[in-house]
Amino acid sequence: MGQVQNHYKATVLFEVSFDTHGNNYLVIYGKHVNGYFCSIPNWKVSCEMAEPSDTFYNRSRLSEALIPVGAAQGIAEMIKVVAEAWNVEEAPQTVERVVLNELIENLYFSISEDERKMFEIVSKERLARAYAIAKQLYEYDLVDKDEVEAFVAKVTGATE
Repeated sequence: MGQVQNHYKATVLFEVSFDTHGNNYLVIYGKHVNGYFCSIPNWKVSCEMAEPSDTFYNRSRLSEALIPVGAAQGIAEMIKVVAEAWNVEEAPQTVERVVLNELIENLYFSISEDERKMFEIVSKERLARAYAIAKQLYEYDLVDKDEVEAFVAKVTGATE
């Protein structure tokens, strides 16, 4: 048997049964030592999440966990709405998270609908990796905002 190294308190903020895109999702959203999490037991999915209002990042995390993109968007939006309705307090976002989310959202919404669909299909994992790498580069002051934007655009295939 293994040995417990650390223990932390985790809190379930809400649990909601939610229908979207022809399927049901039992969404358990909460807070743990590293931030937020989402568990969808009837889909055998669990992943780390951002604050409830960060629908773009949360949708990406759910998509990485193999929730279909349209359903992931619906779940991310539902999490935001429920959190607002129930006055769930958010941890303040870091400057880096705000800057990177703005950069990625600008990139995403600057492409056509067809390109966006292809982008969603092809680059779920690449986007997550680009986001993580860009965040580390920015956190360690190795790059500035313009370099982060160019890096994310290049890795996600939005520019050449």
